[in-house]
Parts: sequence; C-alpha cells; structure tokens
Amino acid sequence: MAPGQQYVCGKLVLLLTWIVSTGSSKTSTTIKNPCQEAAFNTKVIRTLKRRIEDVEETTKTLEKEAAQLELAACISNDKVFSTAAKLLAGICRNRTSEARTQNAANTQTLLQSIGTLKKRNAQLMAVLAFAKSGKFTVTHSADNAGGKTNLIGTGSSKTCSVSITHAPANEHSCPDTPEDDADLEADINDLQKLETYNTVPDSAFSVSGITADVGSKGDYGSATIATHNDGIACVRSADDSATLSGITVGIVVKNIGRASPWAQPTATKIGGSPAIFPCQQEDSIDKKAFVTLKQAAYAICTARSIALNAPAPLSTQTLDSLQGAADVKEAAVLVTNGATEKLPDDNAQKEAVKLRIGEEKTTVHEKFLKDLEANKLDFKIGSKHVNKGIVSISGAEDYARATGFFLGD
Repeated sequence: MAPGQQYVCGKLVLLLTWIVSTGSSKTSTTIKNPCQEAAFNTKVIRTLKRRIEDVEETTKTLEKEAAQLELAACISNDKVFSTAAKLLAGICRNRTSEARTQNAANTQTLLQSIGTLKKRNAQLMAVLAFAKSGKFTVTHSADNAGGKTNLIGTGSSKTCSVSITHAPANEHSCPDTPEDDADLEADINDLQKLETYNTVPDSAFSVSGITADVGSKGDYGSATIATHNDGIACVRSADDSATLSGITVGIVVKNIGRASPWAQPTATKIGGSPAIFPCQQEDSIDKKAFVTLKQAAYAICTARSIALNAPAPLSTQTLDSLQGAADVKEAAVLVTNGATEKLPDDNAQKEAVKLRIGEEKTTVHEKFLKDLEANKLDFKIGSKHVNKGIVSISGAEDYARATGFFLGD
C-alpha cells in the first residue's frame, strides 16, 4: 500500500461498505406475514445500531491514542521524541473532531430511521394482537330507545341493536426464531442491492373489510319484539328463552369478521438510485397517524445510503506511510518552518514528516508507546496508588493524575 493510503482506506471502510451497490438488484419475497416483517425490521435496526456503535468505538480509540501520545510527550526528556508525540497527538485529536463533526448529521439520520422502524414494529405487534384475540362477541338488544325505531321507513318497521366486542390480547404469537430466518438474514446481507421487498399493506392498520351475515325468521315486523335472555338474537316476546334453532320469529347478526390484509403482503420498492428511483418519502408525514409501508421503505433507503467517517487508528500505521497524509504533512511543516502563506512542494512536506516523526516501517505504537506501556507509571497521591502503563491509563480515571504527576516540578 502506498504511503498515506492506509489512513484514507481506514476512513472509507464503512463508506464503501454502505454506498448503494451498482451491481445487480434483488427482489425479495421472503416476508409473508407481520412476524417476518417485524423480524426483518429488527435485523435492520440492529445493523444500523452496530454501524453507529462501531464508528463511535473507532473514534474513541483514536481519542485514547491522543491521550497516550500526550502522556508519552510528557514522560520523555528527548525533545525530538516529545515534539513528534505531541504532533501525532494533535493529529489524533483533529481526526477525532473531524469524524464526530462529519458524522453528527448522518448519525441523526440513522437514528431517525431506527425510530421509524421501531414504530412500524409496534404497529405490526398491534395487528398481531388483534389477530390473536379471537372471534367477535355479538350481543343483541330489542331496546328501541334513543331514536332507533323506524330505521326502514315507518309502519311495521322494527329495530334490533347489536353490540360487538373483541377482547384484546396482549401477545403477538411470533416464534422466537422467525420463519425463514436464514432467508431474512440473506436479505439483510444483500440490503445494499435490495430493490423490492414485501411488507404488510397499509390497509392492515385501518378498520376495513368488516363483514357480517344477517338472518331473519318469521314476520319480525309485525311481532311484539323482545330482547332474548342470552342476547343471542332479537325475537318476539314468546321466544326470549328459546335456543337459536328454536326461535320462531327473530333476527340475528352472525359471522362478524374482518378481512386479513396482514396475511397478504405487498411488494414495496425501497429505492436509492437517484437517477432511476430515488428514496421516496411519504407525503405530509407529520399528519400521518401510522408508519406507512412507503415511510418504512424510505427509512431503509436513506439509512443504507449514509456514509460514516470511521477514522483508522493512528497507532497501527507505520511512520513511512504518514508521509502521504495531508494533515500530518501540514503539521510537520508548521513545526519545521512555522506559519507560511504557501506550503512548500510535496517533497519538502514529506521531508518535514521524516525529520519530525521519522521514516521507519515501524508503527506509531512501536516507536512511541510500546516501551512506555511496559514501564508502568508508579506513584501515589493520597490513598490512591497509580501503577499503569500509558496505554492502559489513557482511558481511565487516573489519566489526569498521571498528567499532573509529569507536569509537576
């Protein structure tokens, strides 16, 4: 690898991993029910969280390296060594700040996508709870109070009121391991080229497709009607205790049902290619009561197009490779020549890096940190005994104590 490419490649690892693939697209039909869509969304959420956590971890690693190099500079009595360590610590701090600044907005976009998919899953659980709760309970009443008479004209018109209940069930009944889990994982692995996937249709989140049957027997319009003792029908007064099959005159509502659109997934485009099919956001999203399939797809589409800056650790890079890094060259020139309105040519900049840091093929850790980690700091302050190497101490509460120890007279 050419000098300087190591840092650049390190920064772009996650960027290149997540830019939308220009290769073949994929159409997935894996999702066939709400449980599978919820499982798929959970896997996407987990993947996005891991991206955020991994980048933050690499950024924290670079931050710790800055602390290690600053302590190394404090410890050393060699001015050349100390200057080089301070310079490299500054590079670490700068790259850490740069990464956090660049990632701030993109991280928020990822978190928004995570939030959208979590809301979508909550909706899916509500649908599953409805499906789990069983049949409707129907109770009939011949009470004509409240203006319920003469619903069909006047004269012999009679009324039968019906109360319909559906007991809630707070469970989703999804298996611990989703159906076709291996195929769902394959879709996650191919998320960058996933063009179309199945989702539960929006109609599943609305009260629609309600059906019922109405049955009648005898001359209900001319009868003196009554409420059945068990509420199984509206009947003439003489039938108020009869079985359903034994009713002579009455009317009944049965077979209340609701269509199951959640069992009929619909193909949904994710998008992500600006020239062909860009990410499509739902219209008037702030007025929507639930997360539509279009908005769920948009959350995935925008998230997978996000590139995070994952700075590579400086400690693992070799000194000769740093000659190609623009920030290192600029800092080395400032140390060597002072402020200048025009940078010298590239060769002169590389020479400044060689002079201030070195040109060996050893890593930053090997030259500046390895020996100092092996030779532990050993001192006491009050009841506290510090006995650690500078690498170990960089992320610990003793860092300020160590700094104070070396800055003291």
